[in-house]
Amino acid sequence: MNDPTIPDKTCKRCGKLKPFIKFAPGENYKCGRSSICNQCKEVRLLVTCADCGSQWQKEKQSIKKWNGRCRRCAQVIAVNEPQRKARVSALARAQVIKQGGIPNGHRFTKENKGANHNHWKGGISSENSRLRGTSAYKEWRTKVFQRDHYTCQHCGQIGGNLNADHIKPFAYYPDLRFELSNGQTLCVECHKKTPTYKRKACRMNDT
Repeated sequence: MNDPTIPDKTCKRCGKLKPFIKFAPGENYKCGRSSICNQCKEVRLLVTCADCGSQWQKEKQSIKKWNGRCRRCAQVIAVNEPQRKARVSALARAQVIKQGGIPNGHRFTKENKGANHNHWKGGISSENSRLRGTSAYKEWRTKVFQRDHYTCQHCGQIGGNLNADHIKPFAYYPDLRFELSNGQTLCVECHKKTPTYKRKACRMNDT
């Protein structure tokens, strides 16, 4: 695709008129030759970042792109620009207003509860599982540990992996679930030996 009727070509980078053969050939170019001469393509400079001091080689024309900074430093400056911060803040405020004034409010609306929630699995969570995740249960558990000084009441182990055991089963005595007197601190091994561990006994007689 070399056109002999065009003896010379102007380089877009240096602006000089040079012989056509001084430009690299290529099928993707309009006239069959690159718009930048071979000499300009070979010219690369050692650039030092004005902020962090890192060095890299770049073509002469591309130095102005990041204003003498490396890509990372240029991105940090772009993110911290006042105009960008103001734009992001405006979008965030608009989103909060759209959600009724509550950040991420769409997660707590009635439309997204129960079967309408994206994590709904058909109501497989039992009542016991839900209650054990409440703040009341966690507070009861902490009080049992503090009362027993984080010591297993059977073997005397201090600290480690401890469980707050219900003396009368959690499932069968709902009125005693959060009674401090119905709890005891046990290590894992001693807890497994109790008759009510994982409902070994279907029911205990209320004495």
